[in-house]
Amino acid sequence: MKLVKEDTITVQRMTGNGEKEINREDFIKVWVDHAGIYGLIDYEDMVNMGAWVEEIKEEITNLASHSFDLKLKRKKEK
Repeated sequence: MKLVKEDTITVQRMTGNGEKEINREDFIKVWVDHAGIYGLIDYEDMVNMGAWVEEIKEEITNLASHSFDLKLKRKKEK
């Protein structure tokens, strides 16, 4: 059985102290989780705003994924 190592990139730690390696899934999760978009939902319009937040979450996921790909490409070119 051959183990396949996940692609990772190096990013600055949230605390600003040093760097860490992170894979695509965790990179995207950090960006979606820290966007805080669920805090925007008002209870009087939960259905509409919830759907809107899900659309925004999808766009953040796409943007973070693209950012990861660009950083990974630069890393591999070095």
